[in-house]
Amino acid sequence: MRFINKLLFVSVTGAMLLTSCNRNNPDPIEPEKAKEENDFVWRGLNSWYYWQEKVPELADSFKNSAQYVSTINSKTPDALFYSLLYQYRTIDRNSWIISDIDKQLANSNGVSKSNGMDFTIYSKVPNGDTKVGIVNYVVPNSPAYNAGIKRGDVITRVNGAVLNNFNYGQLLSDSFSVTFAQSASGDASSGVITTTGEKAAITLTAVDNLVEHAVAAQQVFNEGNKKIGYLVYNAFQNNDSELVTAFGNLKGQGITDLILDLRYNGGGFVDTAVSLGGLITGQFSNAPFVIMDFNKKHQDENETKYLGSAAGSLNLNKIYVLTSGGTASASELTIDCLRRYISVITIG
Repeated sequence: MRFINKLLFVSVTGAMLLTSCNRNNPDPIEPEKAKEENDFVWRGLNSWYYWQEKVPELADSFKNSAQYVSTINSKTPDALFYSLLYQYRTIDRNSWIISDIDKQLANSNGVSKSNGMDFTIYSKVPNGDTKVGIVNYVVPNSPAYNAGIKRGDVITRVNGAVLNNFNYGQLLSDSFSVTFAQSASGDASSGVITTTGEKAAITLTAVDNLVEHAVAAQQVFNEGNKKIGYLVYNAFQNNDSELVTAFGNLKGQGITDLILDLRYNGGGFVDTAVSLGGLITGQFSNAPFVIMDFNKKHQDENETKYLGSAAGSLNLNKIYVLTSGGTASASELTIDCLRRYISVITIG
């Protein structure tokens, strides 16, 4: 580029020749270039973002503007991404960015580096700094499982320090020590939790390639003349074989009602949500379930996904769904789309 710049100076004016070639002067300063990662983020949003037309900095013309390079280079890739979203957390509440797509895809298929303990953080008193963590579930054969940790255990310390607003993120580290209460009482929903005593600290270390099954549990309860199926589904993984097997088992036991537990299901693949809808129903085969609507640049990607019917379909007209703050994305989609066809009663 420096050699080319000198040639350009010569072509513009001969008076510039001596100045340009004077070995005592520095080479001309090259124009600032867009950072590769930031340019990638901008181009991705410019092409695929649903609200692209509503964000001035995502306009096609902005790419060639004098402000483009300085604007996108002024932030980290993550900060740039969120700055370009349309009314983030108001209109757009679901866009997010990740740095490792291979890791994310593995997580979506139930494979991750983890110690196997899933938990939720609560304040001990309303708006207090002191926290506790309540274990939601433990993945079988994981480090947490082998350490004897169970659902409902209450975390009081991490790395020896009382759990608080500033250190609870350490519970997501690859290795840490965790202390549990001997007993606890109260109600997380009311915001007052009382703990008594503490057990000896346990060191947890994450392992690579821990496999977590999407269908975490299933059971059938007999209540009068009803057979009530209960299914815990924790992720909409790319492969729906676990769902198909579970529903075949429930149907084989002749269940009349279903409780679907999505409290810890943060979402996943849309196609698997469509499969779940068809397994719950079955009597609405070929009825539209999900409409995929892209921005004007990708109208050819628009698609309607239809309900199906499988051997394990339950043909239910009502379903009960357990939810929490962690019930999101494909879980919400399933609930809302089913409501078009059957009664969906959410609890939580």
